[in-house]
Formats: sequence, structure tokens, C-alpha cells
Amino acid sequence: MEQAYAGLSLERIYVGAGALGVLPELLVELGVEGTAALVHVARPEPGLDALVAEAGSLVGRRLELRHITPRRGPHGVVLDEATVEEAVEASGEVDVVIAVGSGTISDLAKVVAAEAGVPLVAVQSAASVNGYSNGLSVLMRRGIKRTTPTASPTALLIDPEVLAAAPARLRQAGVGDAVAVCTSPADWYLARAAGFDASFDPAYFAPVQADVAELHAAAADGDMDALVRALTVGGLAIAAVHSTAPLSGSEHLMSHVVDMVAAHRHAAHDYHGAQVGAGSVVFAALWRHLLADPAHVSRHDGPRRPSLADLEERSREVWAAIDPGGGLGRDCWAVAGAKWRSVLEDPTAVEALLEGWDVHLAALDETIDDVDRPLATLEAWGAPTSFADLDPALDDDAVRWVLRALPFVRDRFTVVDLLVLTGRWDDDLIDRLVTASHASSR
Repeated sequence: MEQAYAGLSLERIYVGAGALGVLPELLVELGVEGTAALVHVARPEPGLDALVAEAGSLVGRRLELRHITPRRGPHGVVLDEATVEEAVEASGEVDVVIAVGSGTISDLAKVVAAEAGVPLVAVQSAASVNGYSNGLSVLMRRGIKRTTPTASPTALLIDPEVLAAAPARLRQAGVGDAVAVCTSPADWYLARAAGFDASFDPAYFAPVQADVAELHAAAADGDMDALVRALTVGGLAIAAVHSTAPLSGSEHLMSHVVDMVAAHRHAAHDYHGAQVGAGSVVFAALWRHLLADPAHVSRHDGPRRPSLADLEERSREVWAAIDPGGGLGRDCWAVAGAKWRSVLEDPTAVEALLEGWDVHLAALDETIDDVDRPLATLEAWGAPTSFADLDPALDDDAVRWVLRALPFVRDRFTVVDLLVLTGRWDDDLIDRLVTASHASSR
């Protein structure tokens, strides 16, 4: 564990009541003088407004304070090109960046700190995502969500009382983000086996799986410590690998696609973690299906292997439903097409993966923590378990469309891509997963 997580730039994590009070001393330790950029939403909701005010008061005692409040659209803050550029310009020359707020605010502050080349102090306002403790930001580029290296926090301040006071929906979103680790490492394993990512190592995700295993029991007495630990350690794992791959698989991709569609339509969507939780139930069902019978993935009795032209046409048809003009589809194919071109021009690794599927399936069974845990844990915390439970809800047709779009969004290889290659990612399987998305353990 210590070796795997060595070399992180997050130097200090303060956890405890009144953690925000260490700010003045921390700024002295960091040798910060001059100007601080305080990144937060404008007109924060009750509770968060007091946290922002306290942070501003503490920082303002020794530094000039500059407030950075990103624009909010009809569906909240979206980190598109214009929003990020405005925040960077508004910050100007600063000596430290302090983020107070959600995961989105933290991601924006990471960009501002990276551009300025200064320390970042993250003040966590909710146990909603694992992104507070790593140096990656999820940004919207040309309408497509991309995970981008930015700045890792130098210090992270976590007050359990602040997190407990946040809306229940936020910690339920955190549970959704956390339970993804039950199955997401399987996608990372497949990426390695298919020749896309050599960094696969259980040392990065096994500690997070162990923390998530405690979440179900913790729900009974509202033990926030277990949730905070799972999310913080998860963020550290991501920071250590410099990639979200250990904890982010097809279930996260579903959430990103939902966000992309909402942004394109200027519509609302639910919290990232809530969507991830719903996606985790779907992909836990898929892995239950695949682990039960190796014949579900076969190179011999499936339809003809798709050509690059076939896949490009499928991608174009999928995205035309959202953007008939074709711009979004072209941008998505520019990224996903590189993955498919690599697979089809040199299929050696994928062929070997399929040839040895029985052996790989045994390794995948060990990589996957527990296919029943996502649903049971979400229910224990009262979190959404299906896309129908989200706000706004997604109906079955919308979920089917999201599933069809998954192979045509990014360049990371997943189980969906493997099933596309074997002809198994078809309407029958997608319908099966849509049905599974309404499952309940009760």
C-alpha cells in the first residue's frame, strides 16, 4: 500500500472537527504571501455559504482575496472551454488557490492552480466524489467529457461535521461513486490484456475495495468515516496511477454520456455519483452474466467481426440522435476511432485475449470484488439504484441509447468494446441490461 501510493503531491490531509481552522497556519507553512484565489459557486446554498464565508475570513486576514465564481447554466456549473477560460483569466496572478465546494469546483480550482503554478488547498464540502484527493479534472471539451491532468491539491481539509451537514443526496452520490470499484477494475484489466494500458496493478484498487466492503454495515449508523475513507483513498489511488482507470470503467462512462447529452441540450442532469451508482448496478449485472458462462464471449460463433467503416457508421448513427448536424459525432469518432483503428489494424492482443478467455475470466473473477455489493450498498444508504430513480429520471429508451453510445465516446478499452468485437453488444443484451437496471435486492 505505502509503496503503491508513494510520490503523491498531496502533502497534507487534515481530518477533524474545525479542520478549516488550520488554514492560516497552513498558509504560513506553505510560505504563501500576496493574493489568494477563492474558488466557489456564487450564492452558495445554506451551509456552504457559511463555509465559504469562514474560509474567506480566515484567508483574508493575511492575504488579498480574489473570489472566483464560475458561471452557472440551467444544469449547474459545466467546465466547458468558456467557463474554464473565464476562471483562469479572473484569477490573474495569484499565489495560492483555495477551493471550497463540490467536486466540480475542486476540478476547476485544479485547473486554475495548474495554470498559475501555485499551491492548491481543497476544502471538501461533501462526501460526494473521490476527486478531491487527486490531480485530475473532468472537463468538457468540444462537448465531450475528458479526464485531464491538472494540479493535485497540496492540502485537503475534511471536517466530518461539514460533510454530515451536507444534503443526503450528496453523500448518496458519494456512495454511488465509491461502489463502482466493485467491478470497474475489470475494465482496467481488459485494457491491459488488449494492449492499451500496461499499468494494471491490484495494489491500487484492492485497498479501495476493502474500504467499500465496509460501507454496507456503516449505513446502519450513518458512519461517514467509512465513506470518507473510501473516497479519499480512491482519489489517492487515481493520483498514484495518474489515471482514473482503477476506479472508473463503463459505469462512469455512462454518467459522462448522460452529462454530455444534458449539456448539448442545455438540460439538467443528476449528480455524477448518483449516475455512476446506477451504472454500477447495470455493469454488475453484466459481469454476473459473463462470469456465469464463458461462452458469452466467443470468437468463433458470433457474427462477423465489424470493420472500421461499420463502426464509424454505427457511431455516426448513434450521435445523430443527439446532434443531427454531426459535429458531436465527428468529435467523438476522432477520439474513439483511434481506439478502433488500433484494435482492427493490429488485432494480435485482442485475439490472444479471446483465445485465452477462460484463463482471463478466472483472473477477472478475482479482480471483481462482489457483483451483488453495488446494489445492496446503494439501497442501504437510500441512494438511487437505477436511472429511473435519478432526478431527472431516464426512461428505458434513454438508457438503451446511452448503452449503445458507450463504444463511441473515448479511447479507453472496456468490456463493451470486447463485446462489440465479438458481436455480443446487441439489442438482446442491451435489453437484458435495461431490465437488470431496475433490479432490487429487497
